[in-house]
Amino acid sequence: MNIKEEIGKMLKEGARYISSIAHLDLESEENIVLKHLFDVKGTIKEITLVDKFPGTFESIRSIYPAAEWAEREIMEMYGTKFTDYEDVEKGLLLTSQASIEPPLAKLERERILEQKSKRR
Repeated sequence: MNIKEEIGKMLKEGARYISSIAHLDLESEENIVLKHLFDVKGTIKEITLVDKFPGTFESIRSIYPAAEWAEREIMEMYGTKFTDYEDVEKGLLLTSQASIEPPLAKLERERILEQKSKRR
């Protein structure tokens, strides 16, 4: 089942979009985890997607226009891509410059490496 079908099922239950969040997989820095959070009758439900870092995910803004803000933030902070975005240059950060690594990706990689070195 694709993400839009899953959201369609939740919409029938009255789902409201809360936000989308992302993080690097803590076990390995090779994957990025994306979670879309919804409120379904007072219960928080999530749809979790995983892709190889930096990842490309299907946008949900055609269903929930408010998701655009969170998706753009994830694109800027992690360097991920979402489908259906033609103009991603209008960001708040200067991540369009090749010399600047997306800030959260850099911080999380450092944190993962630090945790791995402590385990040894």
